[in-house]
Amino acid sequence: MTTYNLKDDRPFRENDKYGLEVPEIVDFYCPDHPLMQQLCDACARGQLDEFKRLVEEWKAKGPPPGPEHYPLGTLEPILFFAVRQHQHQIVAYLLDEGLKRSELVMVHVHEFRCRPPMLQVMLDRGWDINYTDSPADPPRLAFVLDDKELVEWYLAHGADPNAEAKYGWTPWLRAIVWAPLDIIKTMHAAGGRMDLAVPFVCFGRNYRSDKSPERLDVLRYLLDNGADINSRLFAHNHYNRGAYFDPGSALNLALGDGQDEIAEELLDRGARTDIPAGEMMGHVTALERARGKDVSPHLLAKVEECRRREVAEAAKGTPAEDAD
Repeated sequence: MTTYNLKDDRPFRENDKYGLEVPEIVDFYCPDHPLMQQLCDACARGQLDEFKRLVEEWKAKGPPPGPEHYPLGTLEPILFFAVRQHQHQIVAYLLDEGLKRSELVMVHVHEFRCRPPMLQVMLDRGWDINYTDSPADPPRLAFVLDDKELVEWYLAHGADPNAEAKYGWTPWLRAIVWAPLDIIKTMHAAGGRMDLAVPFVCFGRNYRSDKSPERLDVLRYLLDNGADINSRLFAHNHYNRGAYFDPGSALNLALGDGQDEIAEELLDRGARTDIPAGEMMGHVTALERARGKDVSPHLLAKVEECRRREVAEAAKGTPAEDAD
């Protein structure tokens, strides 16, 4: 029989960010007990009936149980082991026997990229699919965007693409930045907010991998489906709007980051050149940004022409604006 080292892979250490519901349970772990090794072996082989038999044996004469209020806690290392082995039936059995579905269990589920059967076990036992305990990170849907099967499962089971962390990130907005176009389409069909999306096409370019979607195709898809071309980055959230110095609209971002093709597409689609950035960026507009950056003469001329057109259109019904 294979020897399984539960001692060096303990699922909880003091001061872990994600703790156990009963932290003191580690004092009752018995990783070297022969029965624990037998349980691991049955789990690794997917032998549910044998695993149940061993648990009943443990209840009768096994190692000392956990504390009085949590006698099954001694088996917690086996629960984490079963998650890592993707043995969803054994995990379901242990949870139904009385082991706790702590946040640390969910960390294991996500870190080991468990598939829908394991996720369903957790969902059936009280997991909130739209929960996040991080002010910066949105719910878990946002972290499976490279896996179409998981994205579709999450959406089919109640995941909200617009579920928002404190600082404004949602699964939908992360998808605009990092996901392939087909995933973006799936998220849009599930209700992704088009009023917020466009600036995120221009966001985080230096952090995207070579597998990232073609930005121009994403932009065109969003605009073809009614996205607000002039929305501000993090318009819905003052925390991150301030954290990123409120750069303004997608056109401001594209011009400032040398994304000329994106900027041209935005101008061709009617993006405004007079939307100012926030105070920390000096209220600079797209026109001012284009004049102050090393943009091509062609692009600068296009921005200036668009600005003249905006002024002319405004002059038809209001006092003329300053074209400069």
